[in-house]
Amino acid sequence: KGEFVKGSVSITLDTVPPNIFIDDPGELVDVTEFNLSGRTEPESTVLVNGVPFTLTHDIFRGTMKVSQGKNTITVTATDRAGNQSTATKEIYVYHKIVIKITIDNPVVTVDDVPQPPLEAAPFMWQGRTMVPVRVIAEGLGATVTYDAVAKTVTAVLGTDTIVMKVDDKNATINGRSVLLDAPPLNRSGRVFIPVRFVSEAFKAEVTWDQATRTVTVMYKK
Repeated sequence: KGEFVKGSVSITLDTVPPNIFIDDPGELVDVTEFNLSGRTEPESTVLVNGVPFTLTHDIFRGTMKVSQGKNTITVTATDRAGNQSTATKEIYVYHKIVIKITIDNPVVTVDDVPQPPLEAAPFMWQGRTMVPVRVIAEGLGATVTYDAVAKTVTAVLGTDTIVMKVDDKNATINGRSVLLDAPPLNRSGRVFIPVRFVSEAFKAEVTWDQATRTVTVMYKK
């Protein structure tokens, strides 16, 4: 008589979608493309914003086109079993604004482009560079208002609000009290504000060139 052997084969259906990890590209300033990388399950097919990316072992990488401001990156990975998953990441591209202000010169440059002459040139006061309100409003893109009755200057940029008062060294940044080295001034009906204080309160970088008597304000927008 023949012998029969009974056995069983267990088949497990892969229904688990691949994990996706997108690397942080760091701070991007004034770029139109960058190298994007990340990880997912080996042998998967990877699309980034619909464009195929090369996958080596578990690492995918490729070049992404971006524009100034917020960019949404969508990565789709499909494994050999047909399971699919999607991950998104917001990438922000900043533009660095460079403002150059020279003492006694009414012409300010923004990104090396001369602006229309100011009604009054910047000047030094108590060791600080004082500029007309218009410089900050137009240069950084802040909204600046002046209350002639209360003699207060309010500057708003993004989520930050600065309130200063003419001839008063007390000011506030987002409601927090601070003491100025030099207060805002009113000269011949024009309000001047300390450029370093306001710029740094808005998280801009400020440098001073003694040889040319020029203040450079760099702000990432």
